Amino acid sequence: MLANTVKLRGRPGEGIHGKTFIEEVRVKEQRPAAGFDRVLVLFWGLMLSKCLFSTWAVGYWDMPVSSFWVWLPSLVFGTVCTVLYRYRE
Repeated sequence: MLANTVKLRGRPGEGIHGKTFIEEVRVKEQRPAAGFDRVLVLFWGLMLSKCLFSTWAVGYWDMPVSSFWVWLPSLVFGTVCTVLYRYRE
């Protein structure tokens, strides 16, 4: 940084690339990788299979827990994470 400052002082109007100031900035919009979309579908499948397995386990071992308490947080947090990923900026 100090070396660049010295270069700028010697030749007014010329910077490292011939100009001192940036005239234009372009932002390129990037689409998420298609591979990650497949991973997202995989994670949703794993989450739903976990919910189905826990519903079966609650019924099989006659646990005093409602399956609602497994499904609700899983679906809510999965939806929140998916929406935040899709509409991130």
